[in-house]
Amino acid sequence: MDPTREQIYELLNSLSESMFQEVVFRLEAPTEHFPAANAPRAERAMALIKYCENQTAAGLAAILQVLRERFPFVLSRLQVH
Repeated sequence: MDPTREQIYELLNSLSESMFQEVVFRLEAPTEHFPAANAPRAERAMALIKYCENQTAAGLAAILQVLRERFPFVLSRLQVH
């Protein structure tokens, strides 16, 4: 079973800054519409989730795909595969 929206939010908040930036990069998310890089991670994670839900066909699955491909150990924290 895939993680919930809230679990994805928690996962994004738990990433290091460089890992979070890689997720944003790989999703090709338009960062000009996101809070500034010095904004709290929680705001940036919410913006990324909302972007994926509203602007990508895959929705939250797009975030999960990046996490599975690049940082599978993050998902293992939830025991989600």
